[in-house]
Amino acid sequence: MKKWLFLVLMIILMKYWFFSASPAEYVALNSSTCPLPPQLAGNILDAPKQTDVPSDVKTMRFQKAKANVTPKAGYALSAKVLSTHQYSWGRESDFSPVDWALGWQKMTDKKALQYINISQRGRFYHWRVKAENVPKLPISVQEIIQMSSNTHLIPADKSIWYKMKKIKKGEHVKIAGWLVNVDWDDGGYWHTSLSRNDTGAGACEIVLVCQVEKINP
Repeated sequence: MKKWLFLVLMIILMKYWFFSASPAEYVALNSSTCPLPPQLAGNILDAPKQTDVPSDVKTMRFQKAKANVTPKAGYALSAKVLSTHQYSWGRESDFSPVDWALGWQKMTDKKALQYINISQRGRFYHWRVKAENVPKLPISVQEIIQMSSNTHLIPADKSIWYKMKKIKKGEHVKIAGWLVNVDWDDGGYWHTSLSRNDTGAGACEIVLVCQVEKINP
């Protein structure tokens, strides 16, 4: 009897975790719309597509977080989820409860990925190749930098967040939305990268996700 009660309790807790409001939702749901930028065309080998911000897409005010979110570019890509990590601490998690390390082009290739150790922590994506595997690696360091990125994801609404929760490491996704800067009223800021060639602090993409779907490569 106790075993059955324990299982029922665990099921209830799991449903509550999965369907309850996330830290991001209480902020993101204040956004009235999330218009899509020009859509990504093609297959999983496409590189990210970045576009200018139309004049009718304005800075969004998130009153509960006391911050403004400003679109800096339209952004869409198909990619493989190399790693995923959820965050519940720090005011960044009020917007972005999850980061995905994403790879495209050669960084979707199993032959390359088998030699690369990938991890995430502290809002960073880390990759490492053991010295003995460097001669076997069918991809250069510069290509790893250019064809992968740590992405801070801001779900535009509850349905987007539910879809994101179902995405797992190793799956392929298509996302579309906006690269954004977050500026808090107290002067703090969290700004997106606008380049695929940078590394280190400030090199991550911050994406307001208007559309997300799992795809077949």
